[in-house]
Amino acid sequence: IDPSSAAVEWLKNTLREGQLSVEVVSSHELRLANAVELAVRFGKTIFVQEVDAVDPMLVPVLRKDLSRQGPRMAVRVGDKMVDYNDGFRLVLATRSPSPGILPDVDSLMTTVNFSVTLSGLEGRLLGLTIQHEKPDLEQTKTTILKAEEELKIQLEAMEQKLLVDLSASQGNILENKPLIHSLNELKTKSQAIKAKLEQSGMLQESIDAQRNVYQPVAAVGSRLYFTLLDLQKLNPMYRFALPMFLDLYAQALDSKELAHANPQERTTSLGPLLERLVFGAVSRALLKRDRLTYAMHLVHMLHPELFGDREWSVFTGAATGEEGGAASGGVRLPSWAEAEHQAAFSALAAALPALMQSLSLDNAEWQHWSKAGRGADLPRVVPAAVTPFQRLLVVQALRPERLQPTCTEFVCRTLDVASLSPLSASLPGIHADSRAAQPILMITTAGA
Repeated sequence: IDPSSAAVEWLKNTLREGQLSVEVVSSHELRLANAVELAVRFGKTIFVQEVDAVDPMLVPVLRKDLSRQGPRMAVRVGDKMVDYNDGFRLVLATRSPSPGILPDVDSLMTTVNFSVTLSGLEGRLLGLTIQHEKPDLEQTKTTILKAEEELKIQLEAMEQKLLVDLSASQGNILENKPLIHSLNELKTKSQAIKAKLEQSGMLQESIDAQRNVYQPVAAVGSRLYFTLLDLQKLNPMYRFALPMFLDLYAQALDSKELAHANPQERTTSLGPLLERLVFGAVSRALLKRDRLTYAMHLVHMLHPELFGDREWSVFTGAATGEEGGAASGGVRLPSWAEAEHQAAFSALAAALPALMQSLSLDNAEWQHWSKAGRGADLPRVVPAAVTPFQRLLVVQALRPERLQPTCTEFVCRTLDVASLSPLSASLPGIHADSRAAQPILMITTAGA
């Protein structure tokens, strides 16, 4: 399971460097059966990519249902019995974090899961950022890590040699001069290696301190990607691959907008720029009715500082209040409000009583606001300390017909975008953002 395809590429290159014969085929190709047959017969390693479900043809091979035919062993591949070569290896690869594999088939395989994690992706994005901003620093980090691994391998080999020498010694160990000389030599070398490892660790800490300057950018990028995964809950069609996101991340790093900015400005501005790029690219792939939902989810994930305790629960309906004023801390539905808003008002008053007390709902300006058009702001009696999201909650409770434009204004201001519409919905704009290797799929609905 490898959503980024990085582990699969590494494994293929490693096997080829070992002079092994590697065949790569997609599960959807017509030549799959023929490729598996040849790999079984000649002992090749075959990679089957884009596997969403295991082809029934592969089950006898996975089970190793071998039958003897004279001096040879054979296995059924499709409708043929094929001679089985012991050098045959089968690797199934998928980018789906949860492929539809039946339990009885899954038990026949060894699953290696390279699914993306929040911290793992953050580390990878940090490496990409450092490689772009300070390539020498990233090269030094790689060199140090490689040297550390080599030293640890040497230390392990010395410990193994020590155990072999001790097990092979005969008689009194104290009188075995060659063994004592070997032990002293190993001790000297091991102390030198440990000293080098300590120096390497100190140098690595210094490099990590410089790398951590770009940590906030990588953290924003990691959280951004995981907001894309949540979109499948809205529509199973919304599946965004990690390579697509990494392309957007590279575009942010290469942006001409920040080409002449100093390092401090770049670090501060890369996060918001990446937010706008990802939102623009993703909104173009969403149905119009889902764009505001995604935008609100994006703001909630990336800017938790904008939301106080229980505020998001009130917005999503997870926090409820009993009917009547007792449950809302003595704050009753204003006389100018419609009775049908009692439940929403009670939930807001129960969750945020301090907010409700500060609004001065008995002021005459609120009655004018209740009858004003959709674009009217909250009355001037609302304290300046009331946050934009708290204002949105008041609109949700008392004027729900205004909620959509209020939410749109909130997310556009937070994400610094002009509107929720795609940045480049025209054909020339789509063509400019595309590559020859990427197909373009256009979907329309009735009445669009």
